[in-house]
Amino acid sequence: MPMPPSPWGNVGPTPGWPAYPPQNFQPFPYQETPQPKRADVRLYVGIAATAVGAVSLAITGVSFARLHSLQNNAGFEAYRTAFTHDQSACDMAASGIEAGTPGATSAKSVNNLCTQANAWHVAGIATAVGGGVLLGTGIILIVTSDTVWNRRRSSDAGWQLLPSFGPDGAGALFRGSF
Repeated sequence: MPMPPSPWGNVGPTPGWPAYPPQNFQPFPYQETPQPKRADVRLYVGIAATAVGAVSLAITGVSFARLHSLQNNAGFEAYRTAFTHDQSACDMAASGIEAGTPGATSAKSVNNLCTQANAWHVAGIATAVGGGVLLGTGIILIVTSDTVWNRRRSSDAGWQLLPSFGPDGAGALFRGSF
Protein backbone atom coordinates (compact mmCIF):
# COMPACT_ATOMS: atom_id res chain seq x y z
CA MET A 1 0.00 0.00 0.00
CA PRO A 2 1.63 3.28 -1.05
CA MET A 3 2.09 6.13 1.39
CA PRO A 4 -0.46 8.90 1.07
CA PRO A 5 0.94 12.24 -0.08
CA SER A 6 2.17 14.51 2.71
CA PRO A 7 -0.06 17.50 3.50
CA TRP A 8 3.09 19.60 3.87
CA GLY A 9 4.35 19.04 0.41
CA ASN A 10 7.68 17.48 -0.51
CA VAL A 11 9.28 16.61 2.80
CA GLY A 12 11.95 14.35 1.40
CA PRO A 13 15.57 15.26 0.78
CA THR A 14 16.24 18.24 -1.41
CA PRO A 15 17.44 17.21 -4.85
CA GLY A 16 21.21 17.50 -5.07
CA TRP A 17 21.69 17.15 -1.33
CA PRO A 18 22.53 13.93 0.43
CA ALA A 19 19.76 12.31 2.42
CA TYR A 20 21.96 12.07 5.52
CA PRO A 21 24.69 14.36 6.71
CA PRO A 22 28.09 13.44 5.29
CA GLN A 23 30.57 11.62 7.52
CA ASN A 24 32.77 14.70 8.02
CA PHE A 25 29.79 16.88 9.00
CA GLN A 26 30.65 19.00 12.06
CA PRO A 27 27.91 20.98 13.77
CA PHE A 28 28.76 24.43 15.00
CA PRO A 29 31.38 24.13 17.70
CA TYR A 30 29.90 24.44 21.17
CA GLN A 31 31.16 27.49 22.92
CA GLU A 32 30.23 27.98 26.52
CA THR A 33 28.70 31.35 26.94
CA PRO A 34 30.53 33.20 29.65
CA GLN A 35 28.26 33.69 32.59
CA PRO A 36 28.19 37.20 33.99
CA LYS A 37 29.94 37.40 37.33
CA ARG A 38 27.49 37.13 40.13
CA ALA A 39 27.69 39.92 42.66
CA ASP A 40 29.15 38.74 45.95
CA VAL A 41 26.19 39.81 48.07
CA ARG A 42 27.74 38.54 51.29
CA LEU A 43 30.80 40.74 50.73
CA TYR A 44 28.75 43.86 50.00
CA VAL A 45 26.39 43.32 52.94
CA GLY A 46 29.41 42.68 55.16
CA ILE A 47 31.06 45.91 54.08
CA ALA A 48 27.84 47.84 54.69
CA ALA A 49 27.31 46.24 58.11
CA THR A 50 30.91 46.94 59.10
CA ALA A 51 30.60 50.58 58.03
CA VAL A 52 27.31 51.08 59.88
CA GLY A 53 28.74 49.33 62.95
CA ALA A 54 31.81 51.57 62.93
CA VAL A 55 29.66 54.70 62.63
CA SER A 56 27.46 53.42 65.44
CA LEU A 57 30.48 52.90 67.69
CA ALA A 58 31.64 56.44 66.85
CA ILE A 59 28.21 57.70 67.92
CA THR A 60 28.69 55.73 71.15
CA GLY A 61 31.88 57.64 71.81
CA VAL A 62 30.14 60.95 71.15
CA SER A 63 27.24 60.08 73.43
CA PHE A 64 29.49 59.09 76.33
CA ALA A 65 31.60 62.24 75.84
CA ARG A 66 28.42 64.31 75.95
CA LEU A 67 27.26 62.42 79.06
CA HIS A 68 30.61 63.12 80.72
CA SER A 69 30.34 66.84 79.96
CA LEU A 70 26.81 66.98 81.38
CA GLN A 71 27.85 65.26 84.59
CA ASN A 72 30.83 67.57 85.05
CA ASN A 73 28.80 70.75 84.73
CA ALA A 74 29.96 73.19 87.44
CA GLY A 75 26.41 74.18 88.42
CA PHE A 76 25.37 70.54 88.64
CA GLU A 77 28.42 69.71 90.77
CA ALA A 78 27.51 72.53 93.16
CA TYR A 79 23.91 71.31 93.30
CA ARG A 80 25.05 67.73 93.98
CA THR A 81 27.22 68.77 96.97
CA ALA A 82 24.11 69.97 98.83
CA PHE A 83 22.91 66.39 99.29
CA THR A 84 24.31 63.29 100.96
CA HIS A 85 25.71 60.34 99.03
CA ASP A 86 22.58 58.26 99.55
CA GLN A 87 20.40 60.96 97.98
CA SER A 88 20.15 61.27 94.20
CA ALA A 89 20.59 64.80 92.95
CA CYS A 90 18.39 63.99 89.97
CA ASP A 91 15.57 62.73 92.22
CA MET A 92 15.84 65.85 94.37
CA ALA A 93 15.75 68.08 91.29
CA ALA A 94 12.73 66.19 89.93
CA SER A 95 11.00 66.86 93.26
CA GLY A 96 11.79 70.56 92.88
CA ILE A 97 14.07 70.78 95.94
CA GLU A 98 16.50 73.68 95.57
CA ALA A 99 20.06 73.46 96.86
CA GLY A 100 21.27 76.21 99.12
CA THR A 101 24.91 75.99 97.97
CA PRO A 102 26.50 78.91 96.16
CA GLY A 103 26.97 78.44 92.41
CA ALA A 104 24.35 75.70 92.18
CA THR A 105 21.92 75.77 89.29
CA SER A 106 18.19 75.67 89.84
CA ALA A 107 16.34 72.40 90.36
CA LYS A 108 14.62 72.86 87.00
CA SER A 109 18.00 73.17 85.21
CA VAL A 110 19.41 70.17 87.06
CA ASN A 111 16.29 68.15 86.16
CA ASN A 112 16.84 69.13 82.50
CA LEU A 113 20.51 68.05 82.74
CA CYS A 114 19.48 64.72 84.31
CA THR A 115 16.95 64.09 81.53
CA GLN A 116 19.58 64.82 78.87
CA ALA A 117 22.15 62.66 80.65
CA ASN A 118 19.70 59.76 80.86
CA ALA A 119 18.92 60.06 77.13
CA TRP A 120 22.62 60.16 76.19
CA HIS A 121 23.31 57.19 78.46
CA VAL A 122 20.58 55.07 76.85
CA ALA A 123 21.73 56.16 73.37
CA GLY A 124 25.31 55.24 74.23
CA ILE A 125 24.40 51.76 75.41
CA ALA A 126 22.07 51.11 72.46
CA THR A 127 24.61 52.26 69.87
CA ALA A 128 27.41 50.32 71.58
CA VAL A 129 25.45 47.07 71.50
CA GLY A 130 24.07 47.61 68.01
CA GLY A 131 27.40 48.80 66.65
CA GLY A 132 29.27 45.88 68.16
CA VAL A 133 26.82 43.37 66.72
CA LEU A 134 26.89 45.00 63.29
CA LEU A 135 30.67 45.28 63.27
CA GLY A 136 31.11 41.64 64.28
CA THR A 137 28.51 40.42 61.80
CA GLY A 138 30.06 42.50 59.03
CA ILE A 139 33.52 41.09 59.66
CA ILE A 140 32.18 37.53 59.67
CA LEU A 141 30.30 38.17 56.41
CA ILE A 142 33.39 39.65 54.76
CA VAL A 143 35.65 36.81 55.83
CA THR A 144 33.16 34.14 54.71
CA SER A 145 32.26 35.84 51.41
CA ASP A 146 32.94 34.02 48.15
CA THR A 147 35.53 36.57 47.07
CA VAL A 148 37.66 36.36 50.20
CA TRP A 149 37.02 32.65 50.80
CA ASN A 150 38.04 31.60 47.27
CA ARG A 151 41.11 33.83 47.32
CA ARG A 152 42.15 32.40 50.66
CA ARG A 153 41.42 28.84 49.58
CA SER A 154 43.42 29.19 46.37
CA SER A 155 46.56 30.39 48.10
CA ASP A 156 48.62 28.98 50.91
CA ALA A 157 47.00 31.34 53.38
CA GLY A 158 45.50 29.76 56.43
CA TRP A 159 43.89 30.52 59.73
CA GLN A 160 44.20 28.38 62.80
CA LEU A 161 42.68 28.52 66.23
CA LEU A 162 44.73 26.40 68.58
CA PRO A 163 43.16 25.80 72.00
CA SER A 164 45.33 24.69 74.88
CA PHE A 165 44.29 23.29 78.23
CA GLY A 166 46.39 22.46 81.23
CA PRO A 167 46.31 22.09 84.99
CA ASP A 168 47.14 25.78 85.47
CA GLY A 169 44.63 27.21 83.02
CA ALA A 170 43.48 27.36 79.45
CA GLY A 171 44.16 29.55 76.48
CA ALA A 172 43.78 29.92 72.76
CA LEU A 173 46.21 30.95 70.07
CA PHE A 174 44.88 32.45 66.87
CA ARG A 175 47.37 32.20 64.04
CA GLY A 176 46.95 33.37 60.48
CA SER A 177 49.00 33.75 57.36
CA PHE A 178 48.29 35.56 54.15
